Amino acid sequence: MVYLLFFVSAVIGALIPPGLTGPVAPPTDAGAVAAKITANKTGYELEIAFGLMSTALYVALIALLYRLLREVGRTPAVLMLAFGLMGSAVTAVENLMQVMPVVVLNGDSYLSVYSSQELQALALLFLHVARAAAGVALVFFGVFQLALGWLVYRSGFIPGIIGAVVAIAGIGWLTYLFPPMSTLIATPLAVLGAGAELSLMFWLLVFGVRPATRAGASSEPARSPA
Repeated sequence: MVYLLFFVSAVIGALIPPGLTGPVAPPTDAGAVAAKITANKTGYELEIAFGLMSTALYVALIALLYRLLREVGRTPAVLMLAFGLMGSAVTAVENLMQVMPVVVLNGDSYLSVYSSQELQALALLFLHVARAAAGVALVFFGVFQLALGWLVYRSGFIPGIIGAVVAIAGIGWLTYLFPPMSTLIATPLAVLGAGAELSLMFWLLVFGVRPATRAGASSEPARSPA
């Protein structure tokens, strides 16, 4: 259920206008960006709020996946946990940078020392910093998904093909180590990453898992907390 709530919050946040948050490259016209944020301030703040919510839910999900899969392999499970939490921490920094354009465009008196063009440029700068942070977070999540995919593949209670697809998606996120490459294939990477995690989420929701069977203790199905 946590997995489903994460996806719902992430999708809602992505659909709310003006659509300036997330890993997509922000526009280069500072004036146009400032106008969008000012005209859709409530929507922009809701984007950020849903982004923070999805980040918090993903932290909970990482902990649940670690609890579920730690017996499959202790070392990869610890790697999964560590890199997942690091990716989430960087995503929280990304969310903070997304707040800053609202602050600089708010019209407070102490900002009067800056011209409107300078404030607009600052707002765009913070969005670009947020975009860079999103790329760094995806590298951490790439390692997270590689470890998660291996654990799922070896688990014996989730189809190995799902683990393989999750691991391939993790390799895809590692292309963010080379920004020119990741920029060229950003859309296929997003589709692959979302599809991999959706397949895992639906399996856990619909079929559950049988960790007890793997241990030889029982054949009764146990629903995953994730």
